[in-house]
Amino acid sequence: MNNRMERIRAEDFVGLSTDVRRRLDARSFLVGLALPLQQGAWTFSNVSSSTNWRWNYLESLARTADQGGLDYLFMGSQYFPPGGVAGRHRTHSLEAVALANGIAALTERIFLFPTLSALGECSPVYFARVLATLDQISQGRAGVNLMPNLAIGDLGGALAEQKVLAQRYRVADEFVRIVKMLWSSNEFVSYDGEFYQVYKAHISPRPIQSPFPLIMSADLTPDSADFLIDHCQMRFVLPNSSVGEECGPLSLRGVRATALQYAVCRRSREEAEIVADRLKDGFDPETLAGHNRKFSREDCGPSLDSSLALGGTATFPPIVGTPTDVVDRFLTLKQQGLGGVHMSFADYEEDLKFWVSDVMPLIREAGLL
Repeated sequence: MNNRMERIRAEDFVGLSTDVRRRLDARSFLVGLALPLQQGAWTFSNVSSSTNWRWNYLESLARTADQGGLDYLFMGSQYFPPGGVAGRHRTHSLEAVALANGIAALTERIFLFPTLSALGECSPVYFARVLATLDQISQGRAGVNLMPNLAIGDLGGALAEQKVLAQRYRVADEFVRIVKMLWSSNEFVSYDGEFYQVYKAHISPRPIQSPFPLIMSADLTPDSADFLIDHCQMRFVLPNSSVGEECGPLSLRGVRATALQYAVCRRSREEAEIVADRLKDGFDPETLAGHNRKFSREDCGPSLDSSLALGGTATFPPIVGTPTDVVDRFLTLKQQGLGGVHMSFADYEEDLKFWVSDVMPLIREAGLL
């Protein structure tokens, strides 16, 4: 079979995109929301809150974020064992793409980034069709957080068990090449590769966005650089990632760097610190250790650092302070080369409402949006 189009990149195609996509691409800094579709979200504390993974709660958050001017919704996807972590954390987790389709019908401008894996979770043909459908339903607001690997134990199969990230990126590269061929071709696509074989595949309708929906992927290791440069418009930076002048290849700087950012924001620092201290007093080290083991982090034992109750091992330290403190942190992150954040909170409903009413106006005034 003829493997047409050895590599397909964004600049290989010229065409009109949607207005909302053009606005998103034009912004130098994005503010998103990490939806808590997994029980416990990114708070590792036994302090009770309204936050939960159920549909009615999540669709309300999505509407608030959409109407409040946030740029995108990040939706993680994980497979945890029965009972989750210690029976208290990640015991339930909704499927991200199905959730994104439901939210797409209820929102107007916010971009949607559900998570899918290129290894073992679905075929490239199904992936291409699912994302094209989401782009149609959302009227051009589909993105995807594409995992080049699965956390150990997520799914069976030889590909899911591979430990070498370099090999996983080779698989993911072939996966995305097929997807982009399907997104850009009016004809049958056939492909005979090292990892995938496709014979006379075709999808219609194709995505609304041109040349294709936004692709985000984690900046896991030095092995990820080529994959990010070739295929992605956004990268999810982790604690070991580099941004700005330190990020290595010049072309990698053109891939927007985004990160998970946890915040406890109140009208006064004293009030924010009281809330943060209460969360830290309820720190649950076993749930954090279980979460880290899931992702094969180096230090998987229980930690005594109670500040990890606020976001765990997120890329940057939590913000505990006022709306002005948030803006100051964002300006610093932007200066360092970061292009966006997806926010996480302890009590999503209350905290997001405050964020929209008190923080977003200051972010706009600072010229970040």
